[in-house]
Amino acid sequence: MNFRVPLAALCAGVLFTASGLLTGCSGDAKKTAAAAPSPPAVRCDKAPDTTVGSALGVEVAPANETDQVPVTVCTYALKSGAGVVVLRFQSVVDTARFAEIRQGFSGKTSDLAGFHDEAFTSSTGTGTAALNSLAARKGSIAIVVTAPVAVDKERALLDQVFAGL
Repeated sequence: MNFRVPLAALCAGVLFTASGLLTGCSGDAKKTAAAAPSPPAVRCDKAPDTTVGSALGVEVAPANETDQVPVTVCTYALKSGAGVVVLRFQSVVDTARFAEIRQGFSGKTSDLAGFHDEAFTSSTGTGTAALNSLAARKGSIAIVVTAPVAVDKERALLDQVFAGL
């Protein structure tokens, strides 16, 4: 199976990451800028590359972690071919904030009923260029995974990660 992802598809699939980082911020952030930010609730060590690779059926390098409280983004380069797996954690998420995360996706999203407290999927591209995203909220934590794999594999990964939190 070929997991090479064209740069255009990769950019489209992870475009939400940049907008998603901003949804964790608001005008109120300026008021509290002087206060030291608390560390993110979830870090990439909760989803090591061995867990990510095993659940998704691809080999990935260790995570490159980017923190912008309350968001942590873990980017795992594919060891074979071009492309990445992106895992985005956000704390302090309620139904309204989860809806904002969903708005950050371009294209059609679909509800995934019965998966944790709430969840949705989104896909871009087709064939070997397809990128699937799965976002789920459990309690006050939301996790979004975007990868060149089937949503069922992403479900298995998020189940494992949520179980470890």
